[in-house]
Amino acid sequence: MVRKVISAVFSAALAISLAACGIDPGTGTSGEKTTTVTGEVIKAEIPAGWCIVTSTDMTGASGADFICRSETYELGDSYLQAIPDSRNIDTFKRMLESTDPYGTYFGEVELKNGTWYIAANAAVTPIAEGTLIVKGYEIDFNSDEVQSILGSLQCIE
Repeated sequence: MVRKVISAVFSAALAISLAACGIDPGTGTSGEKTTTVTGEVIKAEIPAGWCIVTSTDMTGASGADFICRSETYELGDSYLQAIPDSRNIDTFKRMLESTDPYGTYFGEVELKNGTWYIAANAAVTPIAEGTLIVKGYEIDFNSDEVQSILGSLQCIE
């Protein structure tokens, strides 16, 4: 009987500590929720605590979407800027490899939606008729969170 009580108390404590860390004790995975968002040029899955702002809303001109690391964007917040471009992927790969203007080139990574070429401050992937370039402001392109967003990006036709 004492063993059962101790086991129950231990199990409850473990479940509470896992929940506090954002882990679902039933699956052992993170309980972080994502939301599908659609802007003017892209559709993406973003984690809680991020939002999308169109370039029309941010700058008054269309052509890009901003995925911001905040519930609602305020000047100075970190963001990803997604811009479809008609130029060939090789143009952007050379630019990233040169480290100018996007910083250290980290190489290529396979994500859910294809091959991405990653640098410190930008990433690119080929799309049907060109390239999708994603520039960052105070963003870690090597983080799992950012690569999860990149891997979910789709251009709107």
